[in-house]
Amino acid sequence: MKKGLLCVALVLFLAGVVFAVNSNCTDCDAKHNTSASVSLASPVGSTPKGSFTIEKTARSTITLGETLTIEITIKNDYPMNVSAELKEYIGGAEAVDLGGFVRSTPKGSPILPYYKKTVKLSPNSQTTISYSIKPLYHGTLEVPETEASTAYGTYISNALVVEVECNKNKLCETNLDENALTCPQDCPPDKPDGLCNPRGDSICDPDCKNGEDPDCGATVTDPTRATTTTLVSLCGNKACDKPQENYLTCSLDCPSGAQDGYCDKVKDGRCDPDCAAGDDTDCAGSSNLGIIITVLFVIILFLIFAYKKGWLKRED
Repeated sequence: MKKGLLCVALVLFLAGVVFAVNSNCTDCDAKHNTSASVSLASPVGSTPKGSFTIEKTARSTITLGETLTIEITIKNDYPMNVSAELKEYIGGAEAVDLGGFVRSTPKGSPILPYYKKTVKLSPNSQTTISYSIKPLYHGTLEVPETEASTAYGTYISNALVVEVECNKNKLCETNLDENALTCPQDCPPDKPDGLCNPRGDSICDPDCKNGEDPDCGATVTDPTRATTTTLVSLCGNKACDKPQENYLTCSLDCPSGAQDGYCDKVKDGRCDPDCAAGDDTDCAGSSNLGIIITVLFVIILFLIFAYKKGWLKRED
């Protein structure tokens, strides 16, 4: 009897233990399901439906010396949190305000230094970040794409092209690389800018050496200033003003083959009288013709002389 009661008690005890274990396992399952929620930082299973976009914007034109602000708008359409590491390349400009970006230089790698920043977005949200730079040169500034690396791949933004103009302060600042090409508003072609413009445009460029600019015709003395010389442009007046002008300094007024004190040696069928014998190939034909005519003339004179002397009479 006692053994039977003892067996019943043991069975009841074991049943209670099993019930308690089952209850605890149910709580464990609930906790496990909560912690196993899918996120982009640690993906589980297949990629959820959604999208991730990144767009870069800035002004299209800026003046050298001004600050350029670049905005990056990131949109997360996934139904979960997104963590993205942004990678930005900056060239041809100095940093003014990096906006949280940190410079990264990979050691022992051919990859160029870049700037990185981590951005976290909640589900179905967007954010806009920005940084500021100052271009160093005139011309076109190209801002490369922004790379955004997430657990679901790398997303690429658009690139930017910004035209950097000179400051237009009516001062030709050569220390800022201003000249008639990079900043015509501040550096007119008739003012010193360190750049010679040898075009025939009726403007004498003071940066050109003697003979480089055909518009710089002559150097004369200003009668009102006994010690001052002034460059006078003669090219383009339809007259070959010698000796200041010739074919080299002003082809507009002194065409090839004209007598201007300069042998141009241009093959144009016109013998340049300024060239020495053999210098102008156009003169070769005319020189040979002259020789031939001279020889024929001498032969004819000889025949006439011989006839009069009777040297050419026929003997019977």
